[in-house]
Amino acid sequence: MTKEPFFKDLFSSFGFTFRADLNGCLTPEKSGDTANEYRMVREEVAIADLSHVAVFRIMGRDAFNFCDFLICGNVGMLREENILHSIIVDTNGAIVTEAYLAADGEEYILFAEGGDYARLASLMEQARDGLDVKIASLVEDWALFSVDGPYCWIRMSNVFSSEVLGLRYLSFMETEIGRDKGYVLRAGKTGEYGYWVLVPKATANDILDNLMTADSEHQIALYGIDISKLAKLENRFLNLETEGTHVKSPYELGLFWMIDRTKDMIGGSALNNMVKSGINNWVIGFRTPGNVADAIRIGDPIQYEDVIGMIVNSGFSPAIDETIGLALFKKEYAHIGLDYVAGSDRVPIRTACSPFIMNKSLSVRME
Repeated sequence: MTKEPFFKDLFSSFGFTFRADLNGCLTPEKSGDTANEYRMVREEVAIADLSHVAVFRIMGRDAFNFCDFLICGNVGMLREENILHSIIVDTNGAIVTEAYLAADGEEYILFAEGGDYARLASLMEQARDGLDVKIASLVEDWALFSVDGPYCWIRMSNVFSSEVLGLRYLSFMETEIGRDKGYVLRAGKTGEYGYWVLVPKATANDILDNLMTADSEHQIALYGIDISKLAKLENRFLNLETEGTHVKSPYELGLFWMIDRTKDMIGGSALNNMVKSGINNWVIGFRTPGNVADAIRIGDPIQYEDVIGMIVNSGFSPAIDETIGLALFKKEYAHIGLDYVAGSDRVPIRTACSPFIMNKSLSVRME
């Protein structure tokens, strides 16, 4: 059954099309003016529907043990009102989903973005075996959306109080609107200032209306998954619908920093064996001048003399007027500043470090 986004009517009224993601979740794709969507993310304020993210509240005496066994990061280092950004892998060490774990007192809120939710459900059952843990899905009664852009903090502070301005990246606060409690998380995957807002569906539309009218100086708009994917690529945030579909190894994707190999966890033995046996392929970035995105597609080979890699993500970045992407290279060719050709048209590319762009938020000070 296809799961529809909570704000479907709103996005439809602005001309957005929709498509189903890998888990069958219907997602706002794009409007008739993607250039404006991009501009609003990079220069003003933009809102995205995150109904495709699976959200769970984890409770019980063994909630910590459950989370620490399920998630690759070190949950023991997580402090209250902070968020652990990590991944969940299966017993073979393959990425199943990207995870954000928020410590809410003695309970946890788990946000799972992308990947395979059916496989995630199976792993969660495996992790809870014999433990005193209760897991409640929040997607039926709660709405999740993001507010992004270099000036989004103005609207957020006007609606949720100036306390928002004190949130550090990967921290969160509880908020009350009327008699309802919600959460504001300092998160986001655009490279600009960003917040995730989790509120009861009964109040979500009112909160969104307040955000749309909370600041007259800076414009606000909606944006869809196409611009979200581009923003992730420009800043090298993981995308499990693109590079994460073609590359399942967290080490080939460069996600060492998300994993604590010293603890007992699902897939721990497989991850350790990956390191011991060595890594033969590596995902790094590439770029080339102009918009040649139509000639460089996911799955296309990269060649030097022979085939040395495969494109796993690509797109055109208006911010730098270049086509950018990620490719899985044979390890000996995975170095920055080398020239290769890609695709059947043999488009010249140069390997490059990322992020690819300089975000405007780096020069905008909250006040």
